[in-house]
Amino acid sequence: MLKRASLLALRLLLPACLGLASTAHALDPGRADGTLTAEGQTVRLTEAYAWRHDGRELNRPELRILLTDRAVPEDLPAGPLAMLPQRWAQTGRLRGVLLRQDLRLPSKPWKVQPLLPRGGKPGELAKLPYRLSPDRHRIAGDIALESDDLRLRAAFDAPLFQDEAVSQSLAGGQARASAPASALAAFNEAWRHADWKALSDYATAEKRREMDELIQAHQRELAAASPEDRARIAEGLLSVVDDEAKTRGDVLRVVQRGRRAVILRRRLGPQNLRLENDRWKVDY
Repeated sequence: MLKRASLLALRLLLPACLGLASTAHALDPGRADGTLTAEGQTVRLTEAYAWRHDGRELNRPELRILLTDRAVPEDLPAGPLAMLPQRWAQTGRLRGVLLRQDLRLPSKPWKVQPLLPRGGKPGELAKLPYRLSPDRHRIAGDIALESDDLRLRAAFDAPLFQDEAVSQSLAGGQARASAPASALAAFNEAWRHADWKALSDYATAEKRREMDELIQAHQRELAAASPEDRARIAEGLLSVVDDEAKTRGDVLRVVQRGRRAVILRRRLGPQNLRLENDRWKVDY
């Protein structure tokens, strides 16, 4: 372990950039007109996105409204946990707010999450009266929320997108032997050995960005550490990577929707993958 940790420390100190690709924006991302005030910041909200998640992966169907200060991909609020909006906010790629309604219990309050670089205290909205177009492909509404930590006033009108139908759902041995699970295993193995080329081959642009940020953070930490501490720091990182690498046996299900897949695991959270150029790649 110590020898591998020292090797990882050395490789982390070398220049490593996995490269990023641009993301196309939606042609009609919807409209918002309002402001969010939280954490001492006021954000002008100009863009609106709506997503209906059917909850097939985790049995958590949701209606999601994303209001932002700039245009983003229309599928940003997709996925079983809708993690990307918060990640984009943390990395300075948007500011705004995400509202979520549990479709199993529509009488419960909406969850309101400010999307700011340093996070923000979540809130609840008792009701959000909204209007659906006759074809149910568009949604509009007015939001008014005021509390000690959060003030949100906005009108929105947006296309209502929804998940692609499940094309394949695998469990047990079939899930563990599936192409998405194999891609995740290859990605984790490349990370264990600090093989940047292989890591890039099995990662989407979003994941490469995340890995670049992680690598750069460890480069800074290692550069400032003493030679004795470098192996210790890398060994701690390696233990986390090894834990990920051992989770193939923890794969419970693989749910595929066309060119997207989610791996559900026993100990770790869901892992999203995307099919690009006939190869499954680890996404966010």
